[in-house]
Amino acid sequence: MRRRNRKSDCPVHFALEVFGDAWTLLVVRDLMFKNRTTYTELLRADEGIATNILADRLVRLEEDGIIAKERNKARLTAELRSALETHPERQDKGGAGRSARRRDDRPSANRKNHKMEVSS
Repeated sequence: MRRRNRKSDCPVHFALEVFGDAWTLLVVRDLMFKNRTTYTELLRADEGIATNILADRLVRLEEDGIIAKERNKARLTAELRSALETHPERQDKGGAGRSARRRDDRPSANRKNHKMEVSS
C-alpha cells in the first residue's frame, strides 16, 4: 500500500482528504451497504459516476488503505471495518436507531431564553 504525501497528521484533515468529495463517499457507501464489489457494479450505481472518476477514486481509496482489491473485487479493509464497528452511530446504517433525544431536549425557537444570574 502506497501512501500519498500528507500535509498534516490530523485525523480530520485525513478524513476530508479521503472522503471529502461526493463520489468517494458514494463508492464507499456502495461497498459498505449495497454489497457492490466489482467495477461494473459500482459503475451501474444510480448516480451515474463516470468511468474515469470511478477508476481514480478506487485507486485513491486503495492507496489510502480504505479498500483492498483481490480478483477484480474491491472490499473495505479490515482496519476500516473495525474502526466503523466501534462507533455505535454507524451500527444502525444511517441513523434510524440513533439515540434520539426527547422532544423536550431539543432546541426550540418557541422556548424562552433563560439567563443565568452571576453573583459577584
